[in-house]
Amino acid sequence: MGRKDIVTKEYIRRPEIFADIFNYRLYNGKDRIQPEQLAEENITENLVLEREEHGKQKRIKLEAVEKYRDVKKVFRDGSYRCLLLGVEEQDSVHYAMPVREFVYDAMAYEHQIREISRTHRREKDYKEHGKEEFLSGFYREDRILPVITLVLYFGTAPWDGPRSLKEMMRWTGEEAEKYIQDYRLNLIIPAEMEDEEIEKLQSSLREVFYFLKYAGDWKKLEKILTDASLPGGKTELTGKDIGISSLEKAKVQLYEFSTKEFSMTPTELSSKYRQVPLEELIKMLVALL
Repeated sequence: MGRKDIVTKEYIRRPEIFADIFNYRLYNGKDRIQPEQLAEENITENLVLEREEHGKQKRIKLEAVEKYRDVKKVFRDGSYRCLLLGVEEQDSVHYAMPVREFVYDAMAYEHQIREISRTHRREKDYKEHGKEEFLSGFYREDRILPVITLVLYFGTAPWDGPRSLKEMMRWTGEEAEKYIQDYRLNLIIPAEMEDEEIEKLQSSLREVFYFLKYAGDWKKLEKILTDASLPGGKTELTGKDIGISSLEKAKVQLYEFSTKEFSMTPTELSSKYRQVPLEELIKMLVALL
């Protein structure tokens, strides 16, 4: 894992940032999840394939699979309401993302069932339960926590990958489609968000999303400058004019436009400098927040 990936994950792991992004997606920006209600969870998702020998009451492990999430926390609000929350950060398009996230969530559910089954075996509380419950290792009254995973796309290129499991499939007829289970990504792409949506964020993530949305919008900037240079053009701009409604009261004055030709000699940089991709620059800025 590169340093810029570590920096971004550590930023998202901050309780106030993590709570903010889930409040936006789950509760339309309402302050329902408090940072102090979040607890760290192990980011490792384990799937253990076992074979049971019922006569010997023994399990034989056949294979173990491990996958690692970016960030994972559990939310408890003091009542019976609990959620397992995960965030995956992407700076490039992943064309198998629906399957990847589906596997993560399935492994999280399987892990919960395995832990419940281990508790029953350890406490040997199966005497009052039926054969089916004993063989399942999961009793009729047992319950598991819902798992919700968000995918944050910090890339500058448009997301042209699938957003659901069905979008990855090929089938010949529509009659069977209603029987095919789907899995949709909870995908958050700042570049596709309206300013009104970004304003629902309450942490520094709002400024990060604005930067991600407008950092590469050079055509819009070119049009603003061109329009301002025309006779009678609008030369006093607000934050809203340039696409940042949170800076509506700020003003930028453009003046002294010229139609004369000019030439510019490129600056020669020392070899000690290197070109930094926009995605890496964004992660550097995130590290300063």
